[in-house]
Order: sequence, then C-alpha cells, then structure tokens
Amino acid sequence: MEDIAIVTGGANGIGYACAERLKEKGAKVVLWDFDKQALEEAASSLGAVPVHVDISNWASVSAAMEETLARAGVPTILVNSAGIAGPNTLIEDYPLDDWHQIMEINTTGTFHLLKSVLPEMKQVGYGRVVLIASVAGKEVTTLEGLGTESSPHPLQAAFIELQALQCGYCASGIITTAAAFLEESPSPTDDEIKQALSGHLCRCGAQPRMVKAVARAAGRMRGDKS
Repeated sequence: MEDIAIVTGGANGIGYACAERLKEKGAKVVLWDFDKQALEEAASSLGAVPVHVDISNWASVSAAMEETLARAGVPTILVNSAGIAGPNTLIEDYPLDDWHQIMEINTTGTFHLLKSVLPEMKQVGYGRVVLIASVAGKEVTTLEGLGTESSPHPLQAAFIELQALQCGYCASGIITTAAAFLEESPSPTDDEIKQALSGHLCRCGAQPRMVKAVARAAGRMRGDKS
C-alpha cells in the first residue's frame, strides 16, 4: 500500500524537509500550506500535491481534506509542521491579539487537523501522526545545556554533592527552574527558594536537600567560598 502523507507547513522549513524525506521513501506527498506562492513552488519542486489551507479555520480544513481525498486518496500519514512562534516578551506585556492568533493556529489548528484526518485513517485501519513544535526565535536551555560532565553548572554540582536528586523524575524541571530563578534572584532566602520550586507538582519539590543545593549553588555563583 502506498502511503499518502499530508504535511502541513510543507512549503518551507521543517515541513519541507519532512516532505522531501517522505517523498524519498516512496510516499505520495500532499502539501498543506497557507502561503499560496510558496506552496506552489514547493509542490512543483517536490512533485507533490499542493492544497491551500488555513488550519485555524475548520471549514478550510474540511475543504482541504475533501480536495486531498479527490486528488491523492486517503491519507495514512500526517505531519503537522504548521505553526507560528509569536513575539518574545513577558506574559504581562504579551499582546492579546498575538496570543489568540498563536492559540488558533498552533492549538486549535492541531485539533482541526486531527479531527479531519483520524476518521479517514480509521477507515483504512492504519495511520501515523507526527505533531511538530518549533521554538524558532526562542532561547531554550535544557538540563544538559546548563553544563558538561567535566564542567557542571553550580546547581548540577550542588545537587549531586548533597544527593538532592531524589528519584530523578522531576530533576530536569526543578534544576532548570532554579537556574532561571537564580538569574533573577542571586541571593535568595530559603523561603524564596521554596516558593520558586513550589510550582512543581512533585512531593519532593521543596525537599530540604533541594533547598540547600539551590542555596549552595547561589553562593558559588556569587563567588562565595563554599
């Protein structure tokens, strides 16, 4: 059976790269995109079927699916790469119009796609869905990005020294939260540390050794001898 792959946001970037690889693997590719000119150019380059769509609009998605069924057949693969990043700013300064647009495209749009494609996949008894999120234009620091094995971040070192990791399940979130917190509050009290970690829904979120580890790291980052 030939796979028929819908790739949203397929006119450029990650979506185009996914479409290109799927094409190489023998799939029949259908590009869904909002940018008509870029869509036509990408489809021509890849030998794919172009379908213009606004994924934030259910009527547009429904029409796109009907066009896909007529021109290509029942989709067995969906790669959703359509999305927007929005501005970089604090929540209290975030423009409401931008927020609503992001939610309509990135969240509601994803719901529309799944609502449209899943019934078709169920009819043929087969399907694969990949939902892609991009942080283009954003800065993201993971636990691994804080330091290295030979040169760990003060927080990583302190958590190991004080055996504050507990089960390890929530360690990444707690340590990266603490890193961001110490950038804003380099000389915190124990109560302030507990408050900063309290957002983690984990019974060890304010465990005493974790608080001590954050305090020790804060001292080292200030240059205190400890």
